[in-house]
Parts: sequence; C-alpha cells; structure tokens
Amino acid sequence: MKIINFSAALTLLLPLTLSAAFLDLTHAPSLSYQPMTFQIPGSSQQVEHCLPITTFPDSKLKSKRKKEEIKLCSYNIYDTGLATHPKVKELAACPKTYNSSTAIEFYKIPKGMTKREFQRKVCPMGRNERKRFSDRNKYPTKLAKFKFTSPGVTTGSILGYYQLARFLDAAEVPASVLRTVAIDFALDMSLTGLYLSRKARSKFLSKYWSQQSYIFVNSMFDSTSSVPRSVANDRRYGLGIVPNGYFLNNRRLRSASIGHWSERQLTSDQRQVVGVLAKNPRGERYYAEISGLKTRRTRIDQFRKGSVYYKPLQINRSLERVLGSRDLKKVGQKLKGMQDTSNLLVIDFLMGQSDRVGNIHYYDYYYYTNSEGKLKRIKEDSYKKLLKIPTAELSEKQQLVLQQLKVKGVELKVMLLKDNDGGFDLNKAKKYHLLAKVKRSSSSFRKWKNRPELYRNSSMVVKHFDPKVYKRLVKLYRWLENGSARQQEITDYLQNELRFTDQELKKFKNNLTALYNALYYNCLKGDLFLDLSLKEYFSNDQSRTNLSQQEVCEGQW
Repeated sequence: MKIINFSAALTLLLPLTLSAAFLDLTHAPSLSYQPMTFQIPGSSQQVEHCLPITTFPDSKLKSKRKKEEIKLCSYNIYDTGLATHPKVKELAACPKTYNSSTAIEFYKIPKGMTKREFQRKVCPMGRNERKRFSDRNKYPTKLAKFKFTSPGVTTGSILGYYQLARFLDAAEVPASVLRTVAIDFALDMSLTGLYLSRKARSKFLSKYWSQQSYIFVNSMFDSTSSVPRSVANDRRYGLGIVPNGYFLNNRRLRSASIGHWSERQLTSDQRQVVGVLAKNPRGERYYAEISGLKTRRTRIDQFRKGSVYYKPLQINRSLERVLGSRDLKKVGQKLKGMQDTSNLLVIDFLMGQSDRVGNIHYYDYYYYTNSEGKLKRIKEDSYKKLLKIPTAELSEKQQLVLQQLKVKGVELKVMLLKDNDGGFDLNKAKKYHLLAKVKRSSSSFRKWKNRPELYRNSSMVVKHFDPKVYKRLVKLYRWLENGSARQQEITDYLQNELRFTDQELKKFKNNLTALYNALYYNCLKGDLFLDLSLKEYFSNDQSRTNLSQQEVCEGQW
C-alpha cells in the first residue's frame, strides 16, 4: 500500500458543499489538516482517502489527539502485507454482528496467526463469547471501528460529537477521522455480516446487513436484488466463513432506498464507501451512576429516577450548599459527576441523541492540587506507569507529581462518550424536558419540537452548568446568528467537514437556538448557576466575581 501525504497548500482549496451528494474526492484534501491517500494494489487502482478533520474554528488540536488521528489514518486495513505505521501491523477486519447497527471492526493480529486464521476463528464469535475468549487468551484486541451512514447511524453525528465535545470541552470522545474504503471490501464484510447475523438470529442486523448488501450490489452490478453468481462463487468473498454457494439458493436481498442511502455512503464514482474510522477505547467501564443504578420500565425513567448525579443538578441552591464541603477527597466525585451529567445533557440536546442511557462509560483519573494550589490530573494508566519506574530513574518533576498525588490525590471517574452514531433522531433530552420545561402548544412533540422561541420562557429543570461549556455555547450561537460575520464559515464547516446534511444542519441550529434561549434568558433571571468547574471550585477562583449578571450571561470573561 503506497501512502501519500498531500501538501498543506491544498487545504486552501475551496470546499464543495457535500451535504446532499456523493463525496467529490477532488475536493477531499481541503477538508483535512493532513490528508492522506492510499494507492491500493489490484485491478481497480482506486485512490482512497483518510482525512483527519480540522477542528472547530478558534479551537486548538492537542498534540496527543493529533497523533491518535494520524495513527488511525496509518492503519493498513487491506491484505497487502505492508504496514504504514511502525507500531501498527496489518489488521484483520470483522463485520459487527451484535446490537442493531452495521459496522466493520478492526483487530490486531496476534503473532503466529495469519489474518485469515484470525478471521475464521474470531469473526463468528458473538460479543459475549468474544469477551470471554479475550479474557482467557488476551486477544482479540479491537483497535478501531468503521461506521458509515445507514439505518440508525449518521456520519455527521459521529464526527459532530467528536469535534463539538472538544470545542465545548464537554466530554471525552474517541479520536475519529473521515475514511474511504473500497466498495468491494465493504461488500465482502456486508455479505459476511449478513450470514453471521442470520446464523445468530439477530433480527435487526440481518435486516440491515441485507439492505446494505443490496445497496453495494446495485452500485457494483447494475441493479439486482440478489448476489451475482460471480460474487457468490468467488472464494475471495465471505472471509472463508460463509459456506460455498450460500448466496446462490435464491436468498434475496432486502431492497433499500438507493437514492437516500447511497448518496450518503458512496463517493461520486460509487466505488468507495465514505465513513468514520474511530479509535476503539480500552479500559473503559460502564458508568451506571449517570445512566441509572436500577433498571426501570424505560431508559428515560432509569435516568430520571436512578441517576446519582441528575437530582443534585436540580437543586436551586449554590454549589457549596449542595456539596457541603470544598474538600476534593470528600466531594470531588460528586462535583465531577454533576459536571459530566450536565455536559452530557447539553451535548445530547444539541445533537438530538436518541440512544444515550446505557451508552455512558468512564475512565479513572487521579486529581491533585500542586504546590501553587492549581488542580491537576493524570490518567490512571499514566499514574501506574509512573509507579513502575524505579525511584532513582524518576525525574524531579515526576517525583513531585507522585508526592503530591500521595498527599492530596483522589481517584475520580471521568465520563467517556464512545457511542455517538444516534444523533439527529428523536431528541430525548428535548422531548422529555430533561434540561428545561416549556409551555407546549400541543401535547404532540412533533408539533412543538421545532419551535425554539418557546424556550425563552422556559423553566430550568437543571440548575447547574459548566461555565466553560456555557460560554462556548453562547459563542457558537452568536456565530450562527443571521447576519453574523462568521455564519457562512461555521455553516461550511458543519456541512463540508463534519458532513452534516441540510436536514441535520437545520436540526442542529434549531436545537442550538432552543438551548441558548433556555440558558441565556434563565441566566438573566438568575435562575441557573454557572458553577460546575472543578478548577474554579477547588481553587476558589474569583475570576467572575466582579462581572455584572449581564456580562456573565453574555459569556464576557
């Protein structure tokens, strides 16, 4: 596989609006700060792209995150025997065969095993079986997941969450890049996924993989509702898992809306699939304290009645009265949990998330105050690595960090949002008034959901918010206001770089206006607290003390 880096000068090209059409690859380099292309050996000689997307305007890309994105783009996902990253060997792909959305998963191949041997052994395993096998054998190790727009999944939602969470500084989200793969490769995964999901009796996945195969087949073979004999008889397809002739016994594919889905999945030549390649997090744990500790009749009830941190957010008192202490060890976790829950509701409201409760995870971090009284943190893995270094080999800085952790350190859960493909759907945070209540013009959500002006007179359910998230949300709203000097710039970014469709952009702007109205006008009334900041609370920061209420609500600090 030959990999080519485009010159940075190409980023000056004017992007083509991509929201409602196939991706035009001639403009692809303009969407990325370090675009890469791949010349794949074989008869097609297709040039493919991987695009680390530029950040929101006025945002900075941290060096660690940049390395993660470049590494994702360096993965060798094809059977070429070549690696494009010194630490990343050839990966093995398996179709996703659990839950209800299609995807292609990429795994590290253990030493002494070929790709085909790995796929035949691992790909047919169910999710739980794979986990048990991994616990015993220390593999498979999933490195990344490729998702493309399909039922219940939208590319714009995945990229939108990734970039928006960073802009707002609202949550940790796995690194994600825009990637294309050969449609022939995608069809191979789709047919294998169809066979395995049928075998597992997965109703939704067998339906969606069948529809997906229909789209790929129609794009490659001039409209047909069955798998062509040339494909069904070709042993290159099916990963050595699908029995020979399986797709020759009149099993028809489910028809799908070619015009709707293919334009959002395929490149302009209809020979490549456009999607998001996202890093697969490791070491995360399910965050039951936010989702809800006990299972209820509905997930919304589980959150409203069982979330540990949702109820404190509704208390109309100062944060110090809610927490009762400024001791990091005593109340640090409660404040962090409240902050994460509040931020979760904000970003899910903006993105119109339909499937969040149950899909919330966390990492462990160690927080401590340094000699200057500033709050610092270090990830659990990094802390454990420090502990393994012999004392004589530690730098002065490392010794000081360990000393401060020992004296003033506390382990806290930090929220991770890794399943973000269900945006622009049923906005549950809006529908169920999780953030704010409005006087509805109708009991039907469909009739009032697109009326952001109702939120000017809303009453807040959640009273406490992260001041940085509030300030940046106000900035984003101002950018997208009619007549703003930056309106077109931000609109182009959302559509061209984050792949929002026209309809998704409309929903996002509607949600943003509604949430801004709720927060801003309740702020002016003094009916919310901008106090969910660990650094401000435990450092006793007075940076906003001398501002008027108007200045605070305008985000002028």
